[in-house]
Amino acid sequence: MIVHMLSGISGVIMIRRWIVLSIGVFALMGAFVGAAMPVESQSGGCGLTAPVATGVSEHTLESGGIERFYIVYVPMNYDRSSPVPLVLTMHGLGGRASQQQDYSGWDTVAEREGFISVHPQGTGLPRRWHAYQHDMPLMPLGKVDDVQFFHDLIDTLKAAYCIDSARVYVNGLSNGGGMSYRLACDSAFSEQIAAVGIVAGAVGTGEDVSCRLLSPVLRPVPLIAFHGTDDPIVPYEGTPDLAAAQTWVEGWAQRNGCDETPEALPAAGDVSGTAYTGCSGSGDVVFYTIQDGGHTWPGATGRQLPGFLVGAKTDDVNATELIWSFFAAHPLD
Repeated sequence: MIVHMLSGISGVIMIRRWIVLSIGVFALMGAFVGAAMPVESQSGGCGLTAPVATGVSEHTLESGGIERFYIVYVPMNYDRSSPVPLVLTMHGLGGRASQQQDYSGWDTVAEREGFISVHPQGTGLPRRWHAYQHDMPLMPLGKVDDVQFFHDLIDTLKAAYCIDSARVYVNGLSNGGGMSYRLACDSAFSEQIAAVGIVAGAVGTGEDVSCRLLSPVLRPVPLIAFHGTDDPIVPYEGTPDLAAAQTWVEGWAQRNGCDETPEALPAAGDVSGTAYTGCSGSGDVVFYTIQDGGHTWPGATGRQLPGFLVGAKTDDVNATELIWSFFAAHPLD
């Protein structure tokens, strides 16, 4: 997550933000799930004869003069001649790739659905993603260019594996959600990333929340988001430097040319949802609010921080399953 440590934020919240780690599906819109899939577009990794290890493997690549680390999960039925979707998921501030891998459960879905899941790792102490120009006080951007890193990472993955270029997706928790938002704002990525998922996303205010500093809208990127009303790390109502969840979601729907009034989705326990439809270029936006929810990943089964640090986690929905359903229904046109 992105943490702006200003004097107006209490010391308790500041401590929580520094130490926090990255950390029942109800009906999703039938029209979304029933969307037609495009003709597959193969990456350079299709048809290679070199053996590919299935399961979990660890890798590094050099980007911007820095050695970067990432974890790959390849399903057991992977066929190098058949293009598969690619899902990248990002940890929060202070986390690491293996924690997000365990916490989110993406590998389990990847095995069942036959796609490749990738867990990249941020840099610095605490580890983080450099999502915005402003970044965090006392932790300058330096020479780390995470936007370029994701360009390099996706190119590397496409060269090594048989990837369907129309089905490349990114998602993340907190600071990782903010990085997902940043990539969706980027004009080059908007035509490379099919859709984005954000959980407890740390999205900056001002120019950041509207993407004005970043690029014009070339393609409306479909987006699904989740946020708890009692999030102690990235408050639902926002802070001077973090946009309120409802505000930045509404801004994204407006950016995508969606109908002004969203449709209510069926409630599940403490979780309610809205869907912005009628968007330009199938750029649908879905937002789930978790009543009394904390800075957590709904439905997560992996290692978790205690509730007094991050708040309550709901099992009324499973964010990973809902994000995948949304992704599967939103390939590149």
